[in-house]
Amino acid sequence: MKHDMTLGSSPTLRFRGVKVRFDGVTALDLAELDVFDKSRVAIFLGPNGAGKSSLINAATGYVTVQAPGKVTFENGIQCELSGLSRDRIVRMGIARTFQTPALFP
Repeated sequence: MKHDMTLGSSPTLRFRGVKVRFDGVTALDLAELDVFDKSRVAIFLGPNGAGKSSLINAATGYVTVQAPGKVTFENGIQCELSGLSRDRIVRMGIARTFQTPALFP
């Protein structure tokens, strides 16, 4: 993803070499993405199993990123998200919603 660096911003959310596997199936293989402050990124292209949800799940702690991949977040200080609990990631300001709306059981 290209970004206009004239704004002088650095990536707020950064994926580097992110690999996610499920029972021998590779969902993400060395994925890289920079998300900049006050920007919007849409991840919606690709067939089922292309890794779209796995990328979001890697940032929100729902899946484990295999080493040496890293997901980092900068909100005043830089923090590696890989390995943090989901509730700690939410407290940092990163959350997700699911496709199936279910307000109540």
